Amino acid sequence: MDHDSALILALRRGSEKHFEILFDQYWSRLYAIANNTLDRPEDAEDVVQEVFIDIWKRKEKLEVTNLGGYLYACVRYGIAKKIKKSITRKTEELFDNILDHTDLESRLELQDLVLFVEGKIDALPDRCKEIFKLSRFQQLSNREIAQKLDLSISTVENQINKALKALKSDKRLLDELTLGAVILILSVS
Repeated sequence: MDHDSALILALRRGSEKHFEILFDQYWSRLYAIANNTLDRPEDAEDVVQEVFIDIWKRKEKLEVTNLGGYLYACVRYGIAKKIKKSITRKTEELFDNILDHTDLESRLELQDLVLFVEGKIDALPDRCKEIFKLSRFQQLSNREIAQKLDLSISTVENQINKALKALKSDKRLLDELTLGAVILILSVS
């Protein structure tokens, strides 16, 4: 039995000592990967820390043949999640900044647009709406949604595509979104 296989077997049995060995063996390499990609060292630390926390939580069910490859894949996934959240946060900040520099009439039109879009989303079938909101508003991945709702990933993908198709097929919605984009662009000073 190779070193990694023995390590995994000991982890499955709950060995804290072997978890520390795993941590010491991989922490710096995983951190270097995350730190090279992310803007802030704290974010890199968070990603790697979350990987190790997840490993410990799931230690009894850990079925890995290539430990290094598995850990690197986990870090890459964590980096992608962190970047996605960062983009979402930056988008929200941009939106707030636009609202701060927009006149009252444009803000009211924008609020009407948001309510209109929310109404269209609420008109979707219940399961489709739930999945779409988890995807777009809570930024959960298709895999996370599938796990949370006990569905297959393909079902999640189909429901998201169904929602997008329904929203894109509404000509008035597209016209309203275009109008909203124009209002935002013209009202920024």
